[in-house]
Amino acid sequence: MSNLISELQRRNVFRVAAAYLVVGWIVMQVVDVIGSAAGIPPWANAFALIVLIVAFPVIIFIAWAFELTPDGMKRTADVPMEESRTGQTGSVLNIAIIAGLAIVVVLLVWQQFSPTADQPPAVVDTAQASDDDEGNDDLIDAVAPPERSVAVLPFLSFSSNEDDRYFADGLTEEILNSLAYVPELIVTSRTSAFQFRGDDLPSIPEIAERLGVAHILEGSIRPSRNGEQVRITAQLIRAADDAHLWSQTYDRSYEDVFAVQEDIAENIAAVLGVALDAEARERMDDAGTNSLEAFIAFQRGYALHSAAHDGNGAIVGELEEANAFLMEAVSYDPDFSEAYNIAADLYAHRMLEILRLEPEIDEQQFEAARQSYFDLLDQAAANTQDASTRALVALDRLYFSDNWIGVSEQLDNVDPQQGCGRGAWLPEFVAISGRAEEFLPYYRRWVQCDPLNPLAWSVLNRIAFAAGDFELSAEAARRDLELNPDGNLGRYSLVAAVAASGDRETTLRLLREFSAPAGFVSTFEAILAGGEGDAGPARALIESEAEGNSQEGFRGLGQFTLLAIVDDRERLNALVADVDQRPLGYYQIIRVLIDCRCGVPFDMEAAPNFARRIEQAGIDWPPPGEGRFSDAD
Repeated sequence: MSNLISELQRRNVFRVAAAYLVVGWIVMQVVDVIGSAAGIPPWANAFALIVLIVAFPVIIFIAWAFELTPDGMKRTADVPMEESRTGQTGSVLNIAIIAGLAIVVVLLVWQQFSPTADQPPAVVDTAQASDDDEGNDDLIDAVAPPERSVAVLPFLSFSSNEDDRYFADGLTEEILNSLAYVPELIVTSRTSAFQFRGDDLPSIPEIAERLGVAHILEGSIRPSRNGEQVRITAQLIRAADDAHLWSQTYDRSYEDVFAVQEDIAENIAAVLGVALDAEARERMDDAGTNSLEAFIAFQRGYALHSAAHDGNGAIVGELEEANAFLMEAVSYDPDFSEAYNIAADLYAHRMLEILRLEPEIDEQQFEAARQSYFDLLDQAAANTQDASTRALVALDRLYFSDNWIGVSEQLDNVDPQQGCGRGAWLPEFVAISGRAEEFLPYYRRWVQCDPLNPLAWSVLNRIAFAAGDFELSAEAARRDLELNPDGNLGRYSLVAAVAASGDRETTLRLLREFSAPAGFVSTFEAILAGGEGDAGPARALIESEAEGNSQEGFRGLGQFTLLAIVDDRERLNALVADVDQRPLGYYQIIRVLIDCRCGVPFDMEAAPNFARRIEQAGIDWPPPGEGRFSDAD
């Protein structure tokens, strides 16, 4: 044995093996870096490793069987001992090994202290940035996006199987949701991020600019041929210089992929300089599902649910189709909180649809829809560990209940750091409770993390209007219209915000640009005059209506506001008394109070059901806006 070892040493076999391992490690690092930057297919790393492993015994055999001489390579057995140059070759190999090890050390030190390591570069303090933004009435547009901000683009699926596409979407959303539970991060919501999918996409810096983020996470999935495993690649890119800060490839069975999204989220948080405490990790673990079948069924349902809301209102028939998949998801995973929560939306729309059939309201159908709504929200609340999510679910449930006890407490439990579109009916409670100004940062954060979602801007418009920030309200309405040019609500909201600010010239110009009917123009002219203390135009319109000369744009909110201008409490009392007796009558009363922003121009005794809810809720009353038309005569 000792003779064999001596011969191996003499023939430089050990030195060749050491040099090969050092060079092989360097080659793998180069392939990884070049592969990430040049978009080399994800199998390139594995292929390079296989080549290096297969070549290793060949190299060892050559080192044993052959020797390098001045005349080229010769079989070792044919070289006389006195002519052997193995000593000189060994010295050259020693130098090569030392040089290679030096390169290895340099690479390891660079990885440890570069921006991609666990010790990230200095970043802007997000909390400080948020404080600075609060004073920016030019909206969320900052000079540069927050350093701790990221958009997760939909992962590509290298498969023709439709389930794999939904799987890729689900994995993307799981990563996104996990990151969204880290309050120090601004994470682009699915609605905006998923607009960037397909082949013909803008560059990474362009996408980041449109989404208002500093970093982009992209990735792909590639199922194995036997369909039992999947390769997942992910890479984090800094938009400012298109630099790849982190990348990783995972080979997993489908059942084991749920640990991948947690690992990716934790790596992204580390690179962006966010330390995850036990509570943050627990909230990340609580997101989503661990059932592959539920995972895919939920994505199918979510896609249909989103498509149903693409227009200016949800389509109940399409929501029913979405719910078939959502309920399939909870059949696989009975603890899937988000699936229950989204499925409940169908029954909220059913209730509102039933109300639109007045006076032929089927109360039995209405109560059945309401009970289904309650049951699903109860399951959603019972299966989440996140206190803020439970508060939002509770507020959604309270909105359609007959008892509003607990509204103020639940508003206190909403986490302002999670303002990315959660809580379908939160805006109603926020506006009617006089807490709109307090919640403005919450809704600013929503448009920051979902900048391409017109609904986010529409809600910010309403909250800013309720808070009396008409400049912000008008700007939010303009953003809503940019994203949804055909939206009538956006047009009305913009005109209402500008009119509330007292800008007569711009209000009338917008009405002309929108080709508003004559009734709308005259109504807004009367509202503008009322804000200036002149009730004459409002009184003239009311008298015209009484004489049977009704104009389009007068009824509804217009009628309520005009009566508030002239302080016709008797007719206002009659209006709200009629509405108060209907199921969900408070829904219509709340809408006109928010949009009128004229305090409470009627007697609460005229609307006892509404008054009871306000008293139970324990909110400040009356809402802001008292005195907007108090000087009109």
